Amino acid sequence: MKKKTKGSQNVQHAATRGNSGSGQPMSIASALDFARRHHQAGDLPTAESIYRQILQIDPDNPEALHLLGVSAYQQQHFETAQTLIRQALTRKPDFSDAHSNLGNVLRELGLVDEAEKSFRKAIEGNPRFSMAHYNLGNVLLSRQRFKESAESFERAISNNPRLAEAHINRGIALKELGRLKEAESSYRKALSLKPDLALVHFNLGNVLLEMGCPDQAAACYRRTLELAPGYTEARLNLGAVLRDLGKLEESAACYQQALADMPENAEVLVNYGAILRDSGKAAEAEACYRKALQLAPDTALTYFNLGNALRDLGRLTDAVDNFQRALELSPDSPAMYNNLGNTLRDLGKRDAALEVFRTALQRDPENVEAMVNLGNGLKEAGRLEEAISTYERALLLRPELPEAHYNLGTAFQDQCRMAEAVACFRKTLELKPDHTVAHSNLLMNLQYDLALSPEELLRESCAWESRQLAGIAQLPPPDTPRDPERKLRVGYVSGDLRRHPVGYFIDGVLACHDRDLFEIFCYANQSFGDDLSDRLRHNSDHWQEIFGWSDTAVTEQIRKDTIDILIDLSGHTARNRLQVFGRKPAPVQATWAGYVGTTGLSAMDYLISDPRETPEGTDHWYREAVLRLPDCYVCYAPPEYAPSVAPLPARKNGFITFGCFNNLAKINRPVIDLWIRILQEIPSARLVLATKALGDPAVSARFRKIFADGGVAGRVDFSGPVPHPELLARYGEIDLALDPFPYSGGLTTLEGLWMGVPALTLGGDRFASRHSLSHLTAAGLPEFIVTDKSAYLAKAVSLAHDLAHLENIRLGLRERMQSSPLCDAVRFTRNLEEAFRTMWRRWCEGQ
Repeated sequence: MKKKTKGSQNVQHAATRGNSGSGQPMSIASALDFARRHHQAGDLPTAESIYRQILQIDPDNPEALHLLGVSAYQQQHFETAQTLIRQALTRKPDFSDAHSNLGNVLRELGLVDEAEKSFRKAIEGNPRFSMAHYNLGNVLLSRQRFKESAESFERAISNNPRLAEAHINRGIALKELGRLKEAESSYRKALSLKPDLALVHFNLGNVLLEMGCPDQAAACYRRTLELAPGYTEARLNLGAVLRDLGKLEESAACYQQALADMPENAEVLVNYGAILRDSGKAAEAEACYRKALQLAPDTALTYFNLGNALRDLGRLTDAVDNFQRALELSPDSPAMYNNLGNTLRDLGKRDAALEVFRTALQRDPENVEAMVNLGNGLKEAGRLEEAISTYERALLLRPELPEAHYNLGTAFQDQCRMAEAVACFRKTLELKPDHTVAHSNLLMNLQYDLALSPEELLRESCAWESRQLAGIAQLPPPDTPRDPERKLRVGYVSGDLRRHPVGYFIDGVLACHDRDLFEIFCYANQSFGDDLSDRLRHNSDHWQEIFGWSDTAVTEQIRKDTIDILIDLSGHTARNRLQVFGRKPAPVQATWAGYVGTTGLSAMDYLISDPRETPEGTDHWYREAVLRLPDCYVCYAPPEYAPSVAPLPARKNGFITFGCFNNLAKINRPVIDLWIRILQEIPSARLVLATKALGDPAVSARFRKIFADGGVAGRVDFSGPVPHPELLARYGEIDLALDPFPYSGGLTTLEGLWMGVPALTLGGDRFASRHSLSHLTAAGLPEFIVTDKSAYLAKAVSLAHDLAHLENIRLGLRERMQSSPLCDAVRFTRNLEEAFRTMWRRWCEGQ
């Protein structure tokens, strides 16, 4: 028998016999087809047996070599796979499928350059080979050659539009290129082909989040978790998005589930701690961070977050220790420098804070956040010109930075450059409309504006609510007994429960409240306290530190405490919590003592005043209903360290000395011009100005020039900040205080009266312009109140020539104060309590 040629041989193998039962062997082509079917069905042993049978007959068969190599690849025998496929290519160099599969093998072996060459050879042999284009795209993607990668996936798609994987990976490449809209389109196309791919929903969520669509991103993450409940990264991302959306409870639930799955995962603990901190649960957040540090001891971010939680808890020294440890581990982190510096500022370690901010800028001269914080430290140190220069440098680097504009405005305010301050606050709001603090500062500064009418002030104030409380609904009234005569739970909210005007005003009230009728809660929104804080805490039934708490957390605490009447002691001043009041956590809410006008809030039911501060006929200038106390709207508790009243200095000096110790921002140009005229009318008279901002040489120089231009150079004494006892002692140098307008003195006037020095005041039409008027009336000194500038000038000149009258008043003024309603804490508190009862009765009646 003649031997058959190689091309006509048949395969003799049981698995290759036909189904006809003839038992005839199959041709090599038929055997290959039969082996492929086993291969595709996952029966690799049978397929390999046939491939080897073929190779026994035809050792150079490229198809069998190739497919045997593919089988080895699928079983992760990569070296064997490489050898076999290369043998196939030796026999058939233009074998595109083999080039493509060799590329896959080489990629697994880490030979990426060779893999790229193999895919390109596959495409060279078959330009419409979609899988080769796809595989090349994957290699390029792994090498971060995103543009080329995207182009390869596009070629794969052009040849096979239903190749979902190419759409997916094109989306990945496009996201890396920042072409987010195209990436979104790719992912959506992939999902139209394979809607149940959890990874694609996850990737789409990431793109949507980066595009600023958090709600849609959250929906994608939720769908991911429906398809793959164990997809922890999707759960963590959902938790983060919900946190950003303010849905803290849902966010916390995500992290709790993640912790149930991975209780020893430090990253999850850190993220959960952030939610707890946002919810005002800083102590629980601290516990999370400490556990995370046990699991991952040298993690800078965890030390940083722990520092933030400790700062919220008022443990500032511990916070500093953790920020410093974080910086040891990550010395180039701008946020860590900024938080360390700001905490040192809160501790009163101003020089150390400035050094931290300077170090941050040495490491990164363009760190604008550190620049702004450095400016803040310089401003607090009274170095206003340096602060302004620093803010302006920050704005050169980042002109649209809201915080730089805002802080520049506060520095201008301290320099009495009010128009510039207002412009900065308006610019801040233009850049960041929900900048609550800037908006409150704008309103505070508008109180200094002579040109603004009370109606315009009301309109500006109401705009705060429409902008800062947009989308925040008032809570329904709590289910509390409407008993008009029951014991009431009263809450005071303030950032100034310390040696501050508010602290002095509330001191006697807390001590004198009738505890049979009122239970007192204080919510302190301050990072530090002092000896007066300790006394106020002692005289409260409940004291809660809320500094750093979210508005939601504070609202929940007030609801939990079932407060009946909630009193705002800040208005639009620093550290206010008006966004809490806007949620209406208590059935009755009122503003008192801490501000100089309407809050503009519809949720603020009352403004507590007196008949002099808010005369009848002015109620329409206030959003709140005006409730007038019978005597005066505040009660003064003088500090125990106040010195005795000194003799009238004019008797010793031979000339009269006027003085003003008010905030420099109140001393506007019309006020200065009037004071210059007084000095011109009385050539021997002198004027003493003492306030913090005058400690800045540039500010002092500017004011010296104004007075010099008025012809009174050398007759005005400028003094910067001094300790409070020393400031009170300086009243011994003053014969008569000159009150500024339209924003008159409040506590300053009371302190002067206590030290025997009355103030000459020009009463205006608005709340801020009538403080001294109210205080002087309550002290029985109406003769020091005038109604226009001409009368102010005439009265100052008249009093300067009546030293006997000034001396007589001075000698008896402290006793007069002590016996007046201004210092009668019991009488004042009974009046205030009656106001509270009136409010409560009205609420019980449904008014």
